Amino acid sequence: GILSLFTYSGMALTNLALGYLNYATRIVFKSAKIIPVMAFSVIIVGKKYSWKEWLSAAILVLGIVLFTLGDVAASPAFAPVGVLLIAAALCIDAICANFEEKNFFRCENPSTTQEVLCFASLIGTGYGLVSLFASGAWKAAVAHSMQYVQVVPMIMGFSVLGYLSVSFILSLIKYFGATEAEIVKSLRKVRCFRW
Repeated sequence: GILSLFTYSGMALTNLALGYLNYATRIVFKSAKIIPVMAFSVIIVGKKYSWKEWLSAAILVLGIVLFTLGDVAASPAFAPVGVLLIAAALCIDAICANFEEKNFFRCENPSTTQEVLCFASLIGTGYGLVSLFASGAWKAAVAHSMQYVQVVPMIMGFSVLGYLSVSFILSLIKYFGATEAEIVKSLRKVRCFRW
């Protein structure tokens, strides 16, 4: 349940932040996530990093930020509330990745990535449904799906792709660690942004 709460909270805060930040700013902040992932891995997992590893992470983040800013037509938008929301989302995401590493993969009886994904998704779906029905947004979602029926198969297809993506990330965390998984994700962001 805790993992699902972290995952859901991180996604919710990121989505809320998009109301105050443009996409380029979001990418810049998300690219810096390796720093909080490393910091929380020291606190949660007990890892130790040399000053060279911290410097390497900082250089990676700087390079991604400069690359992203140099490749966008729009200038970054920094609304203070959006910055606070995305910063909170980054910290929650960092805690989540390290929580997964310590409690599911670096324990006496490690879980499979499929077990972690299945239970986190089921419980997270519950959180999502509660907020969907509590806010009344389900009516607009159903109306939209009825009006644009092609959306439902697209959602299903993207759900499968999301499952594959999260399975890959969980495998990276399981076999290499949360920090290494975040490096791969950061480099993927650069590659996707270029295309």
